[in-house]
Amino acid sequence: MYLYHVSLIPVTEFIPRIPTERAHGEDKNIYRICIAPSIENCINAMPGGASSISILKELGITPILFIYEFKLRVNAKGLRYPHDISKMVPDADTTHEYWLTEKPTFVQEYVFQVEQITTKPHQDLLQRWIYPIVQIQYSPVSVYKDNITALREKYVEYPDVLEKVDCLLQRYGIRTLLWNMYDMKMAQIRKKEGVEMNEKDMVDITLME
Repeated sequence: MYLYHVSLIPVTEFIPRIPTERAHGEDKNIYRICIAPSIENCINAMPGGASSISILKELGITPILFIYEFKLRVNAKGLRYPHDISKMVPDADTTHEYWLTEKPTFVQEYVFQVEQITTKPHQDLLQRWIYPIVQIQYSPVSVYKDNITALREKYVEYPDVLEKVDCLLQRYGIRTLLWNMYDMKMAQIRKKEGVEMNEKDMVDITLME
């Protein structure tokens, strides 16, 4: 069977690990590679769902998806099924997430750009916002600019912002990075519209000046 892993940054080597960004209540002890039966399932299984992809588009960047295809036997060594991990990943039954706890021997990479995406934001039982996909359109590309390069080029005139980009990406991952960049953009908009700024807005807007 074929299972997939989707990333917003290229993966040079697949080695089971504990994800830097995890859903609330997700296991933090078992080393694994997270995979699912479709690209949509993979995206919805990410913390926050498709929010990171939507934010890239909000920032004026064409999102690039790195798709990794795993061809595995049904009884492959180290393959754990959704019903097996559902107690360790709260939404595994919904996203059909699998875990692979062994290093794969071969993975095929594909690169796509997102043309359009529609999400249906709502709060889960713990009042956290999630962004599952309603519709997504993507197409293969051979020439592209990866998401981090595009983000860095967009803010090349703001060295303090670029420093924050590198720090957040290394320490917390791309999702936290993108949410922070989105907050900075919204602080700018509120300032231009004359909306009263709060303390966090003032910190965000200072980075852009």
